[in-house]
Amino acid sequence: MKKVMSCELRVVGSRRMLFAFTFLLVALSSQLSTLNSCLGWAANPSLSNDFASITQWLTSEVVQGLAFNAGASFSPSTEPRPYEFELDATLGVGSVPIDSKKFPKLGVVQLEQIGVQSYFPKNVPFPDFTAHIRMGLPYRMDVSFRLSDMTAPTYRLSEQTKGNGQSNILGGEMRRHFYGQENPFLLTTTVMVNYLRGRFNFFNTFSDVKLTDSFSASADNTGLVKWSLISYGVNAIGSYRLQSWIPFFGVGFNRSHGSVLAQMESVFRTDLIQPVFGQSSALPERNTVRVITGTQYTLRRFNLFLSAETLVVGHLEGQTYNVHAGIVIPLKGWKKGYYGREVKKMDSDSPFIFIQ
Repeated sequence: MKKVMSCELRVVGSRRMLFAFTFLLVALSSQLSTLNSCLGWAANPSLSNDFASITQWLTSEVVQGLAFNAGASFSPSTEPRPYEFELDATLGVGSVPIDSKKFPKLGVVQLEQIGVQSYFPKNVPFPDFTAHIRMGLPYRMDVSFRLSDMTAPTYRLSEQTKGNGQSNILGGEMRRHFYGQENPFLLTTTVMVNYLRGRFNFFNTFSDVKLTDSFSASADNTGLVKWSLISYGVNAIGSYRLQSWIPFFGVGFNRSHGSVLAQMESVFRTDLIQPVFGQSSALPERNTVRVITGTQYTLRRFNLFLSAETLVVGHLEGQTYNVHAGIVIPLKGWKKGYYGREVKKMDSDSPFIFIQ
């Protein structure tokens, strides 16, 4: 009797051990399958290819707006006397549009499913501070040096993405004036060269991306766009005195050189997937045309002006623009003030003119 019971216990125990071992194998097999699927997805080069495609699209869009900004002038409609200095400073805002319709077709289905395209804004607004120091020259000419600073603190670009950036412009221009003086119409022609350099950082998060049927992961994404551009330009602006107001209108042509580089990296919050990286670069559109318009208001000790520039020939024409408001201050006044700005009721010690 004892032998039979012992035998039955051994059989039952063996069955339980076999069942447990089988269950362990099934569970382990399932985990290995998930791991293999995850590793296979992570090793898929199409993810890096998608990142490269996204950065290529991003650089191609951003480079055009940056080149447009590099060619801006913001020159007031004033004509200083020979060797007279003036300082003008402007504060404004611009917009770099991004054409989402050209967003690339992605090879990784998971990126399409989470709507990566919506992570990027349709335009990137940026503040801009520009200052000129200008000196009058003989033969109704003047020369100036330009410094611009564009600092964007961290702000929300889209619902999922934040960014910040810094950019600066160093440049110079020479102007030649025609008509004016006793004539209310003044024509100003300008040749200029500007160098633009800067960078923009953006970051967001992919939350619980379903990589396989049984595996999800989150990723922290960072991106960088940096640029180095030079713009050569010529423009012609006509202004007309209407008492204290001086409206102006003109056109400008610019030729740009340089490049923009974009990088993207995703770091998944799991050791099973290696970081994914992609980068690309783009060149600006060589030739563009812009329209320049605005007005200036003459006061006793300084002038105020408002100007706007809009791209009319080039990528996303009509959607790329900037608007600036500024002040013009002569550093040393002349008794007769600016050419063509003096009236009988004017204080002889004032460097500006009032049109009565």
